[in-house]
Amino acid sequence: MSSKEVIDRGEDMEESWEWLDRGLDIHQHSIIPLGNAQSGYINRGISFSTLKHGDIFVKFNEKNHARDMFKGERTSLETLHRTGTVKVPLPIQVVCHDSGGAALVMRHLRMRPLSVEGETKLGQQLAQ
Repeated sequence: MSSKEVIDRGEDMEESWEWLDRGLDIHQHSIIPLGNAQSGYINRGISFSTLKHGDIFVKFNEKNHARDMFKGERTSLETLHRTGTVKVPLPIQVVCHDSGGAALVMRHLRMRPLSVEGETKLGQQLAQ
């Protein structure tokens, strides 16, 4: 793990997003929350606008295993992207927090609801 991957500042992951600023090596205050936070059973996420990377989606988890989990997800997304079969968000970086948690930073992908036909097509594409 490189020294740039680990953010050692002691703040809570959601208390301040400065750790993410440092992990992405972008200028302080150039990361602006877009306000569409999401929460799931395992991870939470929020979208940001940045000068360096454009709109990004940050998926984060405060558990100790988060780094390994997100590195695996990054590899999977890169593999799916290379196939050209389905559109997936492009991963940018896995950023680790000194709490043991981590975040997967990826390009923001605008989502829209799928029709029944769209769901069928997606299932077929994934099966390929």
